[in-house]
Amino acid sequence: MLFTPTIARKIVLETMAIIPYNINIFDHAGRIIASGDAKRLDQLHQGALVVLETKQTFEVTDESLLGAQKGINMPIIVNHTLLGVVGITGEVNEVRPFATMVKSHIELFLKQQVLLQELERQKRAQDYFFIDLFSEKMTIEQALSRTELLSLPLKQKLYLMVFSCASPKELDKITRFLSNAPSCIVIAQTQLNEGIMLVNHPVHSFTQLANEEQVYFSSSTELIDLHEYKEHYELCKTLLLIGKRTNRFFNTPSVLDVDSLLGHTDPFLKKLFLRNTLANLLDYSVLIVTLKAFFDFDLNISKTASALLIQRATVVAHLDKIKSLTDLDPKKAKDCFRLISALNLYEQIERS
Repeated sequence: MLFTPTIARKIVLETMAIIPYNINIFDHAGRIIASGDAKRLDQLHQGALVVLETKQTFEVTDESLLGAQKGINMPIIVNHTLLGVVGITGEVNEVRPFATMVKSHIELFLKQQVLLQELERQKRAQDYFFIDLFSEKMTIEQALSRTELLSLPLKQKLYLMVFSCASPKELDKITRFLSNAPSCIVIAQTQLNEGIMLVNHPVHSFTQLANEEQVYFSSSTELIDLHEYKEHYELCKTLLLIGKRTNRFFNTPSVLDVDSLLGHTDPFLKKLFLRNTLANLLDYSVLIVTLKAFFDFDLNISKTASALLIQRATVVAHLDKIKSLTDLDPKKAKDCFRLISALNLYEQIERS
């Protein structure tokens, strides 16, 4: 890790908020890259060059050195690596009591930065592992090898979940929360607003979170191996689409029904199926109403008549008319299924 002007400026501002003396940060060339005194920026400092060469603290007691003012200059060393130099401007006897504190403060800050960078590197590597796996950019054998390199605990069977948020900011918030869940084994970001999570316990415990935060979740309900991840990821993506269309925040395969399947059929095939099934009925709204009520009441003619406030004979007559127009008998299972599917599809199109 090298000092950047941004990090150096942050260090100067934070340190000068603690002590009443000017702080300078020097790069590997001995030039000032951040300072409480803007006039000194980019100046070469001979005292800093001494520190870079010796890796020892150097006190400037006069101002005869090039670019130097009185003060103390100290090496910044993190993980046995010399990153730069920090200087405190002032009479040496006055600033000496602050020297160790300033050096320790800066080195601790930089150690934290190094740790954060490493964690971010690991997170990106983990994210790209799943992105490559789901896009089939690597074989299962390559995936297994990368799990070893990344120390991913994926040898056990796990449940796969996918979650989708309204924004990257919300995704980050939900990801941080989920990563602390006891059942969470691995979590990763796969798209701008989408993440995946592998858990070792049944997934329904996340239903409340999904509803409270209004975040769309989907999950397989089977324990799966690594070679099944892509297939179940595609399933979860489909379940997410269904959830968003029906405004259901937690979705498992149990939500799949005829409506769901029709919703993912090719639009041209939908229109063709609808035209070949209901085309002759669409001009007869009363027949459509009767047919829907007949199905709503489980093919019970008496209940249908009662609900529609018509005679039982009228319902029978309507059903006969439907049969003659469509060549489908609503009272027969196969024809009934086709008519129900067509009605559901017709209602979907009417709503859209």
